[in-house]
Amino acid sequence: MNALLMQSPIQAIGDYFARGGDLNEFLVILGVLLVLLCGLVFVQFYLRKHRGRQPDDPRKLFRWVVRRLHLGVIERDLLRRMVAELRLQHPTNLLLSYDLFRDHALRYHAQCRKASGGRADAQAKTLDALSHTLFDRPLR
Repeated sequence: MNALLMQSPIQAIGDYFARGGDLNEFLVILGVLLVLLCGLVFVQFYLRKHRGRQPDDPRKLFRWVVRRLHLGVIERDLLRRMVAELRLQHPTNLLLSYDLFRDHALRYHAQCRKASGGRADAQAKTLDALSHTLFDRPLR
Protein backbone atom coordinates (compact mmCIF):
# COMPACT_ATOMS: atom_id res chain seq x y z
CA MET A 1 0.00 0.00 0.00
CA ASN A 2 2.80 2.43 0.87
CA ALA A 3 4.46 1.68 -2.42
CA LEU A 4 1.28 2.77 -4.22
CA LEU A 5 1.27 6.09 -2.37
CA MET A 6 4.86 6.83 -3.37
CA GLN A 7 4.17 6.33 -7.11
CA SER A 8 2.56 8.78 -9.46
CA PRO A 9 -1.23 8.38 -9.68
CA ILE A 10 -1.09 7.03 -13.24
CA GLN A 11 1.54 4.43 -12.32
CA ALA A 12 -0.51 3.40 -9.29
CA ILE A 13 -3.60 2.87 -11.45
CA GLY A 14 -1.56 0.84 -13.96
CA ASP A 15 -0.11 -1.33 -11.18
CA TYR A 16 -3.59 -1.82 -9.70
CA PHE A 17 -4.86 -3.29 -12.97
CA ALA A 18 -1.63 -5.26 -13.60
CA ARG A 19 -2.19 -7.08 -10.31
CA GLY A 20 -5.72 -7.98 -11.35
CA GLY A 21 -7.69 -5.06 -9.96
CA ASP A 22 -11.41 -4.98 -10.66
CA LEU A 23 -12.63 -2.34 -13.13
CA ASN A 24 -16.02 -2.00 -11.39
CA GLU A 25 -14.35 -1.28 -8.07
CA PHE A 26 -12.16 1.35 -9.71
CA LEU A 27 -15.16 3.00 -11.36
CA VAL A 28 -17.05 3.10 -8.04
CA ILE A 29 -14.12 4.81 -6.34
CA LEU A 30 -13.76 7.23 -9.25
CA GLY A 31 -17.51 7.96 -9.14
CA VAL A 32 -17.43 8.66 -5.41
CA LEU A 33 -14.52 11.04 -5.89
CA LEU A 34 -16.36 12.78 -8.72
CA VAL A 35 -19.50 13.18 -6.59
CA LEU A 36 -17.42 14.62 -3.73
CA LEU A 37 -15.72 17.05 -6.11
CA CYS A 38 -19.08 18.17 -7.52
CA GLY A 39 -20.39 18.60 -3.96
CA LEU A 40 -17.45 20.81 -3.04
CA VAL A 41 -17.92 22.93 -6.17
CA PHE A 42 -21.63 23.32 -5.39
CA VAL A 43 -20.96 24.33 -1.77
CA GLN A 44 -18.39 26.91 -2.88
CA PHE A 45 -20.80 28.33 -5.47
CA TYR A 46 -23.63 28.45 -2.93
CA LEU A 47 -21.50 30.17 -0.29
CA ARG A 48 -20.22 32.79 -2.74
CA LYS A 49 -23.72 33.53 -3.97
CA HIS A 50 -25.26 33.88 -0.50
CA ARG A 51 -22.30 35.50 1.21
CA GLY A 52 -23.00 38.72 -0.70
CA ARG A 53 -26.44 38.91 0.89
CA GLN A 54 -25.08 39.29 4.39
CA PRO A 55 -25.26 42.86 5.62
CA ASP A 56 -21.57 43.35 6.40
CA ASP A 57 -21.72 47.02 5.43
CA PRO A 58 -23.18 49.18 8.24
CA ARG A 59 -25.43 51.05 5.81
CA LYS A 60 -26.71 47.81 4.28
CA LEU A 61 -27.41 46.49 7.75
CA PHE A 62 -29.33 49.67 8.57
CA ARG A 63 -31.45 49.41 5.41
CA TRP A 64 -32.09 45.71 6.13
CA VAL A 65 -33.18 46.42 9.73
CA VAL A 66 -35.40 49.36 8.71
CA ARG A 67 -37.17 47.17 6.15
CA ARG A 68 -37.85 44.57 8.85
CA LEU A 69 -39.38 47.16 11.20
CA HIS A 70 -42.44 47.57 8.95
CA LEU A 71 -42.43 51.36 9.29
CA GLY A 72 -44.39 53.66 7.05
CA VAL A 73 -42.78 55.41 4.10
CA ILE A 74 -42.55 58.73 5.95
CA GLU A 75 -40.84 57.18 8.98
CA ARG A 76 -38.38 55.21 6.85
CA ASP A 77 -37.55 58.29 4.81
CA LEU A 78 -37.06 60.37 7.94
CA LEU A 79 -34.72 57.76 9.42
CA ARG A 80 -32.68 57.64 6.20
CA ARG A 81 -32.46 61.44 6.01
CA MET A 82 -31.45 61.61 9.68
CA VAL A 83 -28.68 59.05 9.18
CA ALA A 84 -27.43 60.82 6.05
CA GLU A 85 -27.55 64.30 7.63
CA LEU A 86 -25.78 63.21 10.81
CA ARG A 87 -23.27 61.14 8.79
CA LEU A 88 -23.45 58.20 11.15
CA GLN A 89 -20.86 55.51 10.47
CA HIS A 90 -22.96 52.83 12.17
CA PRO A 91 -26.53 53.99 11.73
CA THR A 92 -28.15 50.88 13.19
CA ASN A 93 -26.83 51.92 16.61
CA LEU A 94 -29.52 54.57 16.91
CA LEU A 95 -32.13 51.80 16.77
CA LEU A 96 -30.55 49.85 19.63
CA SER A 97 -31.57 52.04 22.54
CA TYR A 98 -33.99 54.83 23.32
CA ASP A 99 -31.22 57.10 24.63
CA LEU A 100 -29.16 56.82 21.45
CA PHE A 101 -32.21 57.40 19.29
CA ARG A 102 -33.33 60.40 21.36
CA ASP A 103 -29.87 62.02 21.29
CA HIS A 104 -29.54 61.63 17.52
CA ALA A 105 -33.13 62.64 16.83
CA LEU A 106 -32.87 65.80 18.92
CA ARG A 107 -29.57 66.72 17.29
CA TYR A 108 -31.06 66.14 13.83
CA HIS A 109 -34.18 68.13 14.70
CA ALA A 110 -32.05 71.03 15.97
CA GLN A 111 -30.04 71.06 12.74
CA CYS A 112 -33.23 71.04 10.66
CA ARG A 113 -34.81 73.84 12.71
CA LYS A 114 -31.68 75.94 12.28
CA ALA A 115 -31.62 75.27 8.52
CA SER A 116 -35.34 76.00 8.07
CA GLY A 117 -35.48 79.08 10.27
CA GLY A 118 -37.37 77.37 13.10
CA ARG A 119 -40.00 75.60 10.99
CA ALA A 120 -39.75 71.90 11.72
CA ASP A 121 -42.86 71.18 13.79
CA ALA A 122 -44.20 68.44 11.49
CA GLN A 123 -40.83 66.75 11.63
CA ALA A 124 -40.86 66.91 15.44
CA LYS A 125 -44.24 65.17 15.48
CA THR A 126 -42.98 62.49 13.11
CA LEU A 127 -39.86 61.93 15.22
CA ASP A 128 -42.01 61.67 18.34
CA ALA A 129 -44.33 59.15 16.64
CA LEU A 130 -41.30 57.19 15.47
CA SER A 131 -39.95 57.14 19.02
CA HIS A 132 -43.32 55.78 20.22
CA THR A 133 -43.28 53.12 17.49
CA LEU A 134 -39.72 51.98 18.13
CA PHE A 135 -39.40 52.31 21.90
CA ASP A 136 -42.92 53.01 23.20
CA ARG A 137 -41.65 56.25 24.75
CA PRO A 138 -42.05 59.89 23.77
CA LEU A 139 -39.07 61.72 22.34
CA ARG A 140 -38.90 64.40 25.02
